[in-house]
Amino acid sequence: NGVPVNVEAVGLVRIGSSEEAVQTAVQRFLTSDLNELQRQINEILAGSLRGITATMTVEDLNSNRDTLARSVVEEAGGDLARI
Repeated sequence: NGVPVNVEAVGLVRIGSSEEAVQTAVQRFLTSDLNELQRQINEILAGSLRGITATMTVEDLNSNRDTLARSVVEEAGGDLARI
C-alpha cells in the first residue's frame, strides 16, 4: 500500500547437524574473520526480511508473524548455507 513500516527482528542462526554442515562451518570459522561472517549473516537476513515485508500488507505483517518468520527462513536459508 506504500505505507512505510519499521520492522524490528531478532535472528538466530545455527549450524546444521549433518557432518558436511559441521565440517563446512569449522573450515569457515577457522579461515574467516568472525566480524565479517556476522556482517554477511546480518545482510542476508535483513535483505530477506526487507524483500518479504515489501510484499505483505501492514495487516498481514501484524497478524501473520509466523508466516513472515517461515518465509525469511526459506528465503535466507540457501544463502546462509553457502557461507
